[in-house]
Amino acid sequence: MAESDLSRLILSTPVSIPSLIRTIQDCIQSQSSSTLYLKTKSGECWWLTFYEGQLLWASGGNHRFRRWQRLLRQTCPNVLPTQTRLRETNLFEHWEYFALSILLQRQQIDHAEATTIIQTELLEVSFDIFQAVDSLHQILQTTHTLSPLTQPVSSSSLFYQAGTNLKAWQATGLGYASPDLAPVVIDTLRLQKSTQPRTYQVLRQLFQGKHSLRELATIMGHDLTVLGRMLEGYVRSETVALKPIADLSAPCAESDQQTTLQEEKDLPLVFCIDESPQVGYLMVETLQIAGYRCISLQDSVQALVQIIRHKPHLIFLSATMPIANGYEICKQIRRAKAFCNTPIVILLDTGSFMERAQAKAAGATTSIVKPINPSKVMDVVERELDESGIRSQC
Repeated sequence: MAESDLSRLILSTPVSIPSLIRTIQDCIQSQSSSTLYLKTKSGECWWLTFYEGQLLWASGGNHRFRRWQRLLRQTCPNVLPTQTRLRETNLFEHWEYFALSILLQRQQIDHAEATTIIQTELLEVSFDIFQAVDSLHQILQTTHTLSPLTQPVSSSSLFYQAGTNLKAWQATGLGYASPDLAPVVIDTLRLQKSTQPRTYQVLRQLFQGKHSLRELATIMGHDLTVLGRMLEGYVRSETVALKPIADLSAPCAESDQQTTLQEEKDLPLVFCIDESPQVGYLMVETLQIAGYRCISLQDSVQALVQIIRHKPHLIFLSATMPIANGYEICKQIRRAKAFCNTPIVILLDTGSFMERAQAKAAGATTSIVKPINPSKVMDVVERELDESGIRSQC
């Protein structure tokens, strides 16, 4: 991005959300297909790309690649982040947009999924820009040649929604804090005294400073504002602190990309079918860190189709799911000759004698009780893959 290609607009201070929106609208009226770079005094930068006056794409901020991976995992759980690497480093500023176009061309995602990712990206970036409005000090403008992947979004309606979301977040009492901050427990004794034992175990696992508030909202299946209201009391009592967390590395491909992808393809694949995004997210985090591939699904109806397609080496199934529960899916899997020896682990709610008997009768190899405990998960995975001989083959 050469300086000569840009027109610079220094913002008058103080800047408000309405005045910022007017400035943006003035910029795009003069050049309908352009990218605006908004920069804060501390150097944080976002960019908004317009096509014929409508919003096409947005990116930037402190958690650009965390956001991309979260949205991809949330919208298309069967697409691994490593499948979207690109060699074209000159496309870095619109990297995610080109990655989406490639996924569409490969038919790994459909237009509805691409639309969801784009609209969520636009909304979150606009939210972050509005939250940082007091520290904005300049806008840079340049032309672009991006073509629409989906129907461009009306900037007016999107900015209105982003402003509404920001007001809702501010009403939680954590409005001063960025959703990119990560909660970490700093007073375990107080947390233990103020929560039920099961809640305490879950919060101890989640609030370790490894996940941002936005990531945790996805994991826990909550709206961001719901999570904010829940957390506000813990933060105010100094039981939990909000701390910065670094972004992920840029996913542009290195020269050894093909070798890396082949190595990852050879790793054992684990499936987790559970209606809870929290369970799925924790399972993915636990197994990927340990060197496994993991795909999480919440849709029990699609479970069998995806299992036949990907042929996982081990399967976790929730005992209680709507439409088709884990016992029923387990019986269906066992009817297929290809999966008669595949380890299947049922995730039980209570671990009662009746639940364990049902799991055994359905054909499950073993069972464990929720909430998910990473060490127990790894014990089961390693034991079952060793006994089946799969780990030695991969």
